[in-house]
Amino acid sequence: MIVRLIKNKVFIVLFLCIGTLYCQNYYGLKYAEKTFEIESLDPINSENTWRQYRFQELFNARLWYRDNKLNKQPDLVESLPDKSSSKEIVLKLRDDCFWQDGTKITVDDIIFSFDLYRKEERKEFSKVADRINVEKIDDLTFKLVPSEVKTPSFYKFVDEQIPLLYILPQHKIGSMGRILPGSEYSVQPLGAGPFRIDSINTL
Repeated sequence: MIVRLIKNKVFIVLFLCIGTLYCQNYYGLKYAEKTFEIESLDPINSENTWRQYRFQELFNARLWYRDNKLNKQPDLVESLPDKSSSKEIVLKLRDDCFWQDGTKITVDDIIFSFDLYRKEERKEFSKVADRINVEKIDDLTFKLVPSEVKTPSFYKFVDEQIPLLYILPQHKIGSMGRILPGSEYSVQPLGAGPFRIDSINTL
């Protein structure tokens, strides 16, 4: 019995070590693959995989995000939401945030993004946007309020789920109404992250 327990513990330790090494090699790099088949690179139509999730982080921005240690860090907003806010959360965009074509990011982009996610069929996005209304205060200030009167743990929901939503440019997508899979924008989207897509080579 003791020998069996020892073997089980050794197996678990080995499994965890191998799993950790695999994760570090695969997810530890922002982008490790040179080529892979794609139909869409925008967050709405891209494949729902960790590879695409990590790739999205290269050129998209969020209100806030989780770092490598899963700690939340401000991205487009000046600071993280106040924990004492249970019914509404007031946020302000950084004044130095621009889309990669030089257009300034405003609250209108935030409202547009949430509206767009509500229309889409991907549940990981729509289930978040459906429960949050965005109300504009000025070009850089807005508040998040629950879409339903009785929404328990609204702050906790917002705090945990907002990092799932990438903010999208209204001035690029607004006239199209939505992002069509395989469209020019879908293949070469415009973001506000640290990198931009300069060109795509096909083999």
